[in-house]
Amino acid sequence: MHFAVPTKEMYAYASLASLGDDVYFEPSTNALEAHVAQLTGKEAGLFLPSGAMSNQIALRTHLKQPPYSVLMDIRSHINK
Repeated sequence: MHFAVPTKEMYAYASLASLGDDVYFEPSTNALEAHVAQLTGKEAGLFLPSGAMSNQIALRTHLKQPPYSVLMDIRSHINK
């Protein structure tokens, strides 16, 4: 299994980030979401701090009614 490990520089930069979120209208999170929305031409952006969270949000937006099933290869990222 492969894990992404941040470099010392990445960790140092991340440690300077604010700790708020968009629920409490934290300015830097809101700015990031607005910037990404503008870059992609979308109405809004949503910051998701992990790949697992992103996968769950994506699945749950598409699986609105039974059967709640997804076809995938056993090696797929979402299956791991």
